[in-house]
Amino acid sequence: MSLPYRVVILDDEPWSREVVKSLGRWEELGLRVVGEADDGPAGLESIRTLEPHIVITDMRMPGMDGTELLQRIAADHPEVRIVVMSGYDEFAYLRQALQSHAEDYLLKPIDPDELNRTLERCVAGIAAPQVGRPVSMQTALVFSDAELLDEYIVHRQRVFAYLLELDALGVERTLVGLERLIGSRTGAELGPDVGERVMHDFIVLLEEFVVRNGLPIDPDLFRSGLISSPTAERAPFGAVARIYRRAIEQIAENRRDRDQLDLEEVRAHIDHYFADPLSLQSVARLFLVSKEHLSRVFRKAFGTTVNDYITDRRMRRALELLRDGAMEIKQIAWMVGYQDLAYFYRVFKKRFGYPPGQAR
Repeated sequence: MSLPYRVVILDDEPWSREVVKSLGRWEELGLRVVGEADDGPAGLESIRTLEPHIVITDMRMPGMDGTELLQRIAADHPEVRIVVMSGYDEFAYLRQALQSHAEDYLLKPIDPDELNRTLERCVAGIAAPQVGRPVSMQTALVFSDAELLDEYIVHRQRVFAYLLELDALGVERTLVGLERLIGSRTGAELGPDVGERVMHDFIVLLEEFVVRNGLPIDPDLFRSGLISSPTAERAPFGAVARIYRRAIEQIAENRRDRDQLDLEEVRAHIDHYFADPLSLQSVARLFLVSKEHLSRVFRKAFGTTVNDYITDRRMRRALELLRDGAMEIKQIAWMVGYQDLAYFYRVFKKRFGYPPGQAR
């Protein structure tokens, strides 16, 4: 097969597609962007007609949910290399990206080095298919045992829940449990460098959270520091715990230095993380105020309680997904923050007056 290899970019934001096109070292890597699309159905048509070797796709676009889009690409075009990008660090999306054998899951804003490293892996895999797909740092978390993958995601969610509360001790305890879980498996099951791959995944998770909290990425704290040190290679989970503790201390110190609570920032935080394990207590701890104070001033400013606002955001997103009709109700419940399907039904019916099935 002759170069250049064809690339299609799918994103509903024109500026986002332009950013990707400006960051990629296309000619150097032997690649050419041959098409773009701004929704799921148009994206599938572009893939069918242009027969790209690589598809770079956003997870949230009109016309088709990201999970269905990945499933369709993986089923109809198994030879295509998929690179997923998203501004939302959502576990359901991550899991679907892993199951669809995506090369990587990149969080926006896209890091040019990460993008080009991923493209290099794609090119290597296309050029040497006999050796199988190269293992990326994040898709390597697709363990052969689906149960182990689910357990990993549960621990990852738990770490993020503690991060939302700036609870470094909770993060450390959860990482100890994850280390025991992975340590109980053989190296053959997990593949090489599992510690480094897990560490990378947790660093990406933390970086997005740090940026969302208005702090710059400290290279000494993240990739160029502990991740490449001999200590990190021998004890990756301990290194991750130390990185999280230092980041949590920095965020807390930054908040203590502020003169007053910014309620618009509180609301923006909820708008971004409502599908995660969020509560009045976790938000209050993150912003270093008492639950009582936060509840009182939030209600005075917005006419609703913190918990009711979280529920309302979840229900509105659930309604959008239900009307779209691309996902099962249990998947939607999970994606808006409800592990208990029966409880999701009760909350939805109380909010809208009819069960989720009627929303379709």
